[in-house]
Order: sequence, then structure tokens, then C-alpha cells
Amino acid sequence: MVYSPSRMERSPRIKWLLAAALLLVLSLLVSYYRNAGTPRPVDAPPHAVNGPAAAMEGMRAAEFRHGVKRWDLTAERAVYDNKPDRTTLTGVTLVAAGKRSLGPLTLVAPQAEFMNASKDLILPAGVVVTGERRLHFTAGQAVFSNASSLLTARGSVRYKDELIQVEGEDMVFDTETRALQLKQNVRATIQPRAVR
Repeated sequence: MVYSPSRMERSPRIKWLLAAALLLVLSLLVSYYRNAGTPRPVDAPPHAVNGPAAAMEGMRAAEFRHGVKRWDLTAERAVYDNKPDRTTLTGVTLVAAGKRSLGPLTLVAPQAEFMNASKDLILPAGVVVTGERRLHFTAGQAVFSNASSLLTARGSVRYKDELIQVEGEDMVFDTETRALQLKQNVRATIQPRAVR
């Protein structure tokens, strides 16, 4: 004799199975909608992990004090990096105003680091500065301080203008007053017209 459950006995089992299936479907739906609202992290390409925040062709910045322009900075290319808060520049030209009687100075360098907070300019190599009265000097590494308007250079410096020609090391140059100080190995030649 084969046992066959009656309709009354089958009804609670079917209800239980349907309820369990319904709970399973509901829990899956709730889990899906919870995760759908959370964005998945996107893996950055390996070269962009420590990459710059922004880069642009051509950049210009200026500094004013009491309504008077102190300097004007231009670059052919600028790459901003927000971690050290600096901008790496290539093809750099800085025009420092100086006093009216002395005229502006033009500083040119292939590369520089512009510190965004202090507005100091770090020049790693190949600095050339020109100005009125035949002013011309070259330096290796140099730093332009926005706060003091001083240009400091380590290593060898060659400076000349219409009155003097000087070579030495460890220079401090005031871009506003043109005061020049060389701390080591100084050799100077005074032009004949300066003696008159």
C-alpha cells in the first residue's frame, strides 16, 4: 500500500515552502538595493596613483601689494600637484618690478617649482637674469622669496652691469633695490667709467 498525503496534510507544507521562498527572494532584493546605492571603488591606472591633479599649457600669475604689481610669472606649461601643494613649471619667465628708477628684472629658467601657499619660486638650474643698465647674471640653483623679494643662489654666480663685473658663490640679491651680496670666493672688476 502506497501512502499518499491528503490535501489537508499537503497544504501546510506548501504554505511553509512558499513562505520560505518568499523570504529568500525578499532578502535578496533588499541586499541588492542596499548595495546598488553604494558606488563601487574604481581602480585607478597604475601611473595615476601619485600623478598630478591638473596640467595645463600656459600659465600666468601676478602678485600685487598696495595696488602695485610686484612680479609677473609666466610659464609654457604648468603641472599642479596637490600633495606637496606646488606647481611644476617649464619655460619660466619672472618679471620682478623693482624700484622705478631701476626698472624691471627679467628672470628666465627652463624649470621651476612654484610653492602655491608661500608663492616662492624654486629654480633648480639654468637661471639667467637681465635688466636695465646692462644688468646680466647667471646662476645655477636659485630661490625667489615672495615675502622678501630676495633671490638667493648657491654655487657659482656671474654678475655684471655697466659699473661692475663680479664672480663668486652664495649670492643674495634684492630684486627691488638691486643690492648684491656674494659670500664666498669673490672676484670683482670695476669698469673704468665707474671710477670717474
